[in-house]
Amino acid sequence: GSPLLTFTAIGLDSYTTYQFRLTAINSAGSALSLWSEAVTTSTDQPRFAGVAPSATADVTDVTVDWSMSFEYNSEVRFFLLYENNVVVFQGPRLLQYTRTNLTPRQTFTYHVTIETDEGTATSSQVRITLGDSISTPRTRATSTDEPMKTATV
Repeated sequence: GSPLLTFTAIGLDSYTTYQFRLTAINSAGSALSLWSEAVTTSTDQPRFAGVAPSATADVTDVTVDWSMSFEYNSEVRFFLLYENNVVVFQGPRLLQYTRTNLTPRQTFTYHVTIETDEGTATSSQVRITLGDSISTPRTRATSTDEPMKTATV
């Protein structure tokens, strides 16, 4: 028999109808298949994409960016940004947040939880230490590579 061929399409929009067809090409030429049956996408539970939030800091400010941390295809209810396991930001649209007027030379850990209509997911933690003087260059965080198992609000 013929080998079974499969294809996975990624990055599709939720609740959108798609059709597919193939082009077969060989030394004799090419041919198009018939269109596939229509397939309508739904939504899925969000998931941690394996990329810890990034963080940069100077003496008194930290900016945390989680734009690459999650994969999701349903409406975001909110993101929760945790600083040392305490919620410091909650909102549905921002993908980065800056904490200001922090005490120099302190170390902070951050992680983010996303909640959509389909469920929740939590990032791994990132740790960063603030500088000690105005001449200290901005520092970048290091991931602890410790995924957060649960988060309580």
